[in-house]
Amino acid sequence: MQKIGGNRQAKILLRSSSSPGAPRLALRGNAPSEESFSKFHINDCSVGPRHTWRTTTAGCFTVGVILIGLILPTTGAEMKNTYDRDDIEESMRLARENAKPWLMRDLQVGENIKLPISPASILCVLVFVVNLCSWLLFKTSGTWAEASHILVKDTSDKTRKALVQMQKEIGGNAKMFADVAKKYSQCPSHEEKGNLGRFKQGTMAPPFDRAVFDPKTPLKQTIGPIQTQFGFHLIYVRDRKL
Repeated sequence: MQKIGGNRQAKILLRSSSSPGAPRLALRGNAPSEESFSKFHINDCSVGPRHTWRTTTAGCFTVGVILIGLILPTTGAEMKNTYDRDDIEESMRLARENAKPWLMRDLQVGENIKLPISPASILCVLVFVVNLCSWLLFKTSGTWAEASHILVKDTSDKTRKALVQMQKEIGGNAKMFADVAKKYSQCPSHEEKGNLGRFKQGTMAPPFDRAVFDPKTPLKQTIGPIQTQFGFHLIYVRDRKL
């Protein structure tokens, strides 16, 4: 509703006429004067394409400025947080690395090269290689045997007969042999249940050595008694290489 020429009122409806682009005015109420109509037309109806383009451009520009103002601080904060997070993680990694003993740290070669292996790992590998080489040399060179024994220093005939009976009772029972050796053997090896470990030919007393390395001596069976300068021996040969 627009006041035109004092108290007169008119409702103006803009509708498309038969010719495109030409407005049609529909007046309701008292008709306005020519002067007031011209004034109304000039002041209130100038809404052509140029005015619309300026309004749209200004609105788009304003919206763009607002969006840029919202996006840029957020992006900057995210980038800053990412850099800060990377710096913190790197600092924590260096702290963990420096907290390790030097044996557990990665090897540093020069200023910029770091190998993913520690001195402790190298030491373990060297020990393994040395033991493996020793085992291979021992296994492939010369003759050897693995055996346990029960030593009784008394060389009386009564002791010999008792040992003969014990040898028959033990037979091939390795667990029984170990228990008897631990209980009755007078050799320091009784703490190891009579185990002498692995030894080469010629290491033991001659009668003991001949009995162990005799090809006729059965494996995993109790043999004896064998007399040496130390006393009587019952022997259990576990393995042998001739």
